[in-house]
Amino acid sequence: ARQVRLALGEAEIGTGDGLLVSPGRTIWEISHYPMPSLPGVIVAPTAGGVDEPEPYYQTNEITRLFAACTGGQPWFLYAPAMPGPELYELLLREPTIQRVLDLWQRARVALLGVGAPLTHRISHPSVLPKLLPEMAASVGDICLRPFDAQGMEIPFPGSDHLVAMPLESLGRLDWGIGVATGTIKASSIIAASLGGYLNALVTDTETAAAILDDLAAGPPA
Repeated sequence: ARQVRLALGEAEIGTGDGLLVSPGRTIWEISHYPMPSLPGVIVAPTAGGVDEPEPYYQTNEITRLFAACTGGQPWFLYAPAMPGPELYELLLREPTIQRVLDLWQRARVALLGVGAPLTHRISHPSVLPKLLPEMAASVGDICLRPFDAQGMEIPFPGSDHLVAMPLESLGRLDWGIGVATGTIKASSIIAASLGGYLNALVTDTETAAAILDDLAAGPPA
């Protein structure tokens, strides 16, 4: 939490700026700690998730917690992470949802959880089809979007109507701050960086050492 506070301080977020927060266990845990005072900053989720059973993927609750600890203004996404195609089209026209989608295009800063490889996880967002054969190539996910070892997004049935920030939009952020711990996530973090989704990282010493070991071993296959 201390390092996240420092990163947010360096980002110099001002009134009217957007602070985006992603789903994920580490982001959820960080949201319970004191953060810098950010009055006038809009806090919004990077994905829907009102129907998720686990608190780590309840993005509106994470948004509320971050808004409370920063003094920012919360903007919520009252949408499931993966609605049906017809509902998806209707939701895109809902003004309160459209304003969050617009914020995704102009926000400067995001706190981004990085998921471990799906095949190694017990807890994961319900919309991610862990058992599909194509998920065997997934080394991690950000904003409910899985990617391979080169950082390329892996599409799956229904991913074309996810209410989730597109990965390509992460590359234009001034601060895409990855917040992830656990040596199992070393390959996930490296791939997310290769994809251009992160340009800053908050982690612990063990995970950092594992990342350096993986990099020393050579590029991903």
